Amino acid sequence: PNQSRPEGESVPAQRVPEEASNVDVIDGKIWAKEMDRTLVFLPFFPSDNAGFGGDPVQTAEVLKMADEGLEVVLGFPLSKFWSQVVNDSNLQTFIDTFLRYRRRAFDPRELLRGDGTAGDEAALRLEEKVLQILIRMSSPNGFGSDVENADRLSPAAHATLVYDRWLFDVPKLMDICAIYSAVDMQLAKKVVGNVFR
Repeated sequence: PNQSRPEGESVPAQRVPEEASNVDVIDGKIWAKEMDRTLVFLPFFPSDNAGFGGDPVQTAEVLKMADEGLEVVLGFPLSKFWSQVVNDSNLQTFIDTFLRYRRRAFDPRELLRGDGTAGDEAALRLEEKVLQILIRMSSPNGFGSDVENADRLSPAAHATLVYDRWLFDVPKLMDICAIYSAVDMQLAKKVVGNVFR
């Protein structure tokens, strides 16, 4: 259950030693004011999967907005990335609904209407970007674990964010495995493994 806070209110985090983290925003609070409010994320519905009977124009627009928004979020420095993830309820809803409703590799093909390929290229790109967001969320190092002086959270601050904000719960982890084990088993394992460290 996502427990959202009023807009502009800070999210408490555990005090962590200075040497453990070089993302000072996490050292005390993640401020909602760092969030980019121009990004638009709409919920992902089953009909947004290619061939599931949705309006192709509307589906294309939803996928395009999500793709562009995720591209921006992935480009953020770590402190701004976390501000967006923690404070943007629309992004959280998009990720939750995408994981819940994205077509699985084992879904019967007879459920599809038509050939099921129109728009699937955009959904596959989106699938890849959601996985990159999940990898970055699952690790205190973001993408910077091999880069000297890269932004990173202390393990304690990261654990507090993941636990207090319910960023990964059991249903979400099961959805990640169901979708991404057929896409990239190693990265799916990495996300789940990072969460349990």
